Amino acid sequence: MSGGVKESDWKLFRKLLSQWQAQAMGRLCHEYQEILSDDSKPASERFWKLDGRIRKDRRMACVECTLSRSTMDNVLHELLAEGTITLEDLDGMSEELQERMKR
Repeated sequence: MSGGVKESDWKLFRKLLSQWQAQAMGRLCHEYQEILSDDSKPASERFWKLDGRIRKDRRMACVECTLSRSTMDNVLHELLAEGTITLEDLDGMSEELQERMKR
């Protein structure tokens, strides 16, 4: 165990993170398409709305995060807070990790 992270949790996190990110980015792309296809608004308004959303979303953990053992708990907390994942998505990880995420 390095930095308080169990090897099994680290391996599962690395495996699942790309899946979680792909699903979240798919949802974001769908939301972006909805913004762009809103013909009730002028093109310039849609453009700037999309620009603002992308700038905001770029900072989300589901879009960009540091992949390291030392930041794993923080990334998981951010993913939970964003709604990218739920506590059920942590099934298979250690009880200790799941308890840390519940707090």
